[in-house]
Amino acid sequence: MNKSLIGTDEAPYARQAIEYCRDKGAQIVIATAETCSYFNHPTQQKFLREIGIRDNDLQFCDECRGIKKNSCPKNCVLQNGSCRSVSDKNGSIKGPMIQKILSKFPEVDKDKVIFFDDLNANLQAAKNLGIKTQLASSNCNGYTCNKATGLTREEFKKGMSKVDHNPQICIFDIDHTLTSGSKYIQEINFDWMKFVSGIVLFLSICALFLLCI
Repeated sequence: MNKSLIGTDEAPYARQAIEYCRDKGAQIVIATAETCSYFNHPTQQKFLREIGIRDNDLQFCDECRGIKKNSCPKNCVLQNGSCRSVSDKNGSIKGPMIQKILSKFPEVDKDKVIFFDDLNANLQAAKNLGIKTQLASSNCNGYTCNKATGLTREEFKKGMSKVDHNPQICIFDIDHTLTSGSKYIQEINFDWMKFVSGIVLFLSICALFLLCI
């Protein structure tokens, strides 16, 4: 299992979802609120390559956060002395990203564009632009939580049904969409350790029983 820069594992259906979209001839796009310095880190890029993202796939990150205020680009806004990306009324920066994506494909059928994200605010921003959306990490109910499962097979199938299983553009968030939450991973590992410990204990008891016969 491949790990992202922050050490969380790939989501249960991340690799398969990307492969499915690619096999259907869809354009693959990454749209993340991660800062570009974080997103472009070699470890994060390695993770994306390992789950099927290619260098020629469209990739969008937060170009504003982390930039010094005296060099704030024109597509950013200055708030409280720091650069920030332009966001919509729901506080999402994904809307402008999706607008850029759609502008690159003016002939695309919006009903064939699907966006996967774990946050309700980002999904609403996409819906406002007329494209299809699907919630990932639905166990978190559209909010950030450390037990996020990441994109599952069931969630991906729901998303594909909305575009009649024939997507033209598949847009993926990263954190808690292509990855699973840290506590979710820890709990899986902990349960596995308890299972192994139980087996060892059982075998030990059996061995002692046989010795006493």
